[in-house]
Amino acid sequence: MDMQPIEPNKPLSVTLTAEQWNVVMAALNELPHRVARPIVDASMAQLRQQALSSRMSIEDVARVGPDGP
Repeated sequence: MDMQPIEPNKPLSVTLTAEQWNVVMAALNELPHRVARPIVDASMAQLRQQALSSRMSIEDVARVGPDGP
């Protein structure tokens, strides 16, 4: 299957388990800060917004953040 290019600024949604999320965050941790930081910041902002809209606690958001389990 050939991958078709995706518009660079198109927002995408992905649902991951906490375990998968931790793998992604660990991989980002291996990238240079200038590359990883904007991705981490955008991800955390979206998680915070979801927490507000779903009444998830800030503690839950912190657990799935870059320093989570």
